[in-house]
Amino acid sequence: MWRNGLISIMTIMVAIILIGCSLAKGHQTFEVKESIETSDFKGIDIMTEEGHSADATYKVQMVHTGNETLNDLISSYVGKHKQFFLDEVAQKGLKDEKKEKSSFSLEAKLMHVSDRYISIEYTRKEKLPQKEPISRMDTITYDLTKNKQIQMEDLFYRPNGWEKLAEQTKLSILKDEEALKTSTYEQISQAFQHPERDLKKFSFTPKGMNIYLDNGKKETEYICFLASENLKGIMEENDIPPVYQTAVDSPEVLSGTVQPTPQNLPSAGKLIALTFDDGPHITRTPRVLDVLKKYNAKATFFVLGEQVQQYPGILQRISAEGHEIGSHTWDHSFLPKLGPVEMMRQIYKTSEVIAKTAGKKPTVLRPPYGAFNDQLESLLDVPIVNWSVDTLDWKHSNSQSVLRIVKRDARPGSIILMHDIQQATVEALEEILLYLQSQDYQCVTVSELLGIQDRQEDFVGQVFYEKE
Repeated sequence: MWRNGLISIMTIMVAIILIGCSLAKGHQTFEVKESIETSDFKGIDIMTEEGHSADATYKVQMVHTGNETLNDLISSYVGKHKQFFLDEVAQKGLKDEKKEKSSFSLEAKLMHVSDRYISIEYTRKEKLPQKEPISRMDTITYDLTKNKQIQMEDLFYRPNGWEKLAEQTKLSILKDEEALKTSTYEQISQAFQHPERDLKKFSFTPKGMNIYLDNGKKETEYICFLASENLKGIMEENDIPPVYQTAVDSPEVLSGTVQPTPQNLPSAGKLIALTFDDGPHITRTPRVLDVLKKYNAKATFFVLGEQVQQYPGILQRISAEGHEIGSHTWDHSFLPKLGPVEMMRQIYKTSEVIAKTAGKKPTVLRPPYGAFNDQLESLLDVPIVNWSVDTLDWKHSNSQSVLRIVKRDARPGSIILMHDIQQATVEALEEILLYLQSQDYQCVTVSELLGIQDRQEDFVGQVFYEKE
C-alpha cells in the first residue's frame, strides 16, 4: 500500500516530511502541517497534524499500528475530538477579548507494547474563550489476541474485584507525597465510593498498570501505579501484562528483584540513634531541640498526627534542624486491634499532616507500644523502626534513672527510646549526650544508623530494632 511505502522511505531517510495545506471550517481557514515519525517500537508510527488560523490552533496525534481495527479505533477517537473543537471554533469564532487564541491538543504516548497488548495514553487539553480550560487523560488499551479494545470490566470480573482494585489504588495514592500535600485522607477515601463508575481509565506500562480516577471533573483527579505483582489475586494471571525493560533493543523480561542491603555510614566513630516519641510537646520538645543543637547531635522524632496538627511550628523546626521525622500514628492507637480501614486512617492521615507541615512524608514508622501485625506491614510504605534500649522515662519520671539505663545498655548500633513529652528525658538529655560523647559515640538518625537513608522505600515491610 502507498502508506507502507511512505513509511519505508521515511525510515530509511530518518526524516520527517512536512506537508502544507489549508483546511476551511466555517469562516476559519487553518494552515495545516502534517508529519510522520517512527516510534521506539517496531512497526508503530506517530502521525502529527497541526493547524493554525487567525483565532485558533490545534495539534493532534495519530498512532498507526499494524492492526487496522485498532487504527480505525484511534482514528475515530482523534477525529471526534478534533471535529468537536473545530465546530466550537466555527460556531462564533470564539475569539477571546484579550485576543488569545483558542487551542486544542491531543498528544499520544505509547505506554506498553507487547505481543498481547498495545496501550496508549492521550493527553487532551482544550482552551476556549468564556469556558473553563479542560485537561484530561484518555486511554486506549487493545488486546491484539482478541482483536478488541479492553475495558476495566474485562479485567476485574472476579468476585470482589472492584473492591480489591479500589483498595490497592487508594493505597497507592495515599503513599504518594504530592497527593498527601494537596488532598486529605478523607477526600482520597471518598473518591473511591464508586470504583466501578470512576475507575474506568487505565493503561498498561512496562512494569504494571496506571489507573486514573475519573469522576467527571474538568481534570482527571488522581493517577496511581500498580506493579504487576499487586495485580495478582484481583486479575486473572494470564491477563496481567508482561513485565519488561523499556529499552526497545533489549526487551528482556525481568525475572525478579534483588533484596536491598543496608549500607554502613562512612564514619570511624561508634554510631547510636536517639529517638523521641509522642510529641511534639509545646514546651518540652523545644528544650530537647535546644540541647541537641548545643551538642550537634541528630535524632529521630516519632510524632503523633494530632500533636503535629496542634503544634505545626515545632515540627517545622525539627525538620529545619536536620532531624528525621517518623510517624507514630495519629493518636497512639494500638494498631493490631484495628481493622484495615481505621489502620489506614491512622497511618495516612498522619502522613498527610506531616507532608503538609514539613513538606515531606515521614520516612519511618514506629507503631505505638512497638506492636504490629501482618496487616500493618502490608499497608505501609515505610519500614518499621522499634528500639533496643528502653529508658522507661515514662515509668520512673527520674532523670538519673534514665541516664543510668543509657549508661548500662547503650552499645554501638543501639536505638534508644525516649519521649520528648517526659520531663525526666528533658532533664537527662544533656548528661546523656555528654556521656555518649565521652564514649566516642556519634548520634545519628535511625535511617543513617541503619544504612537506609534516601531509600526507605526499598525496606518497606522490614522491622528494625538496632543496627546489627
